[in-house]
Amino acid sequence: MKINQRLIIVLLIGVFVVAFAFLYINYSKQSSARTLAQQDLSQANAALEKSTAEKNAAQQQLDQANNDIAQLQNQVTTNEEKLADTRSSFPASADSVDYSEIFFDIARRYSVSVTSIATDKTSSARTDSLTFNTSTFQISIKGNMTDVINYLYALSTEPPFDYAKIATLGISQNQETTTTTNADGTETDTTITYEQMDIQITMYTYGG
Repeated sequence: MKINQRLIIVLLIGVFVVAFAFLYINYSKQSSARTLAQQDLSQANAALEKSTAEKNAAQQQLDQANNDIAQLQNQVTTNEEKLADTRSSFPASADSVDYSEIFFDIARRYSVSVTSIATDKTSSARTDSLTFNTSTFQISIKGNMTDVINYLYALSTEPPFDYAKIATLGISQNQETTTTTNADGTETDTTITYEQMDIQITMYTYGG
């Protein structure tokens, strides 16, 4: 009877040990699995945060690129408008405008005399991505200093010469003597001092 009790106790202890070991092994496995799951979850969260940050950065780059494109489009539109304005603001072809008459009209306004006008052969020049015709005039005028300077200033600032290039070739002081016959048959000499200016002006014209 005593042997049976001891055997039973040993068996119970063995079963308890086996059950405890089984439970411990299962707990260890579950703990390891939980740890791995937490690590995977942390890595997944880190990857998600990185992906979100990269997505936000990419969206910012896309927004900046779209903004740059819009600015470039605005610049293109502005440049096209400026180009159209430039074309329209340039005077018409020299063939369609009587510039000689304009030179004489300005001379009358400033009380100077145009003594000669010569025109060179029409050529072309390129500026601001546009090709223009150029016509060069050599003009000689005479008058007092103030009027001659005013005439030159008008050629520098007034349309259609506001897109012209002017070079003063020379200015000199001259005298001119005229003889007048009086009623009694005598003659009187009158000497007039005047300034003579030789001007070269190149017109930039756009024909379309």
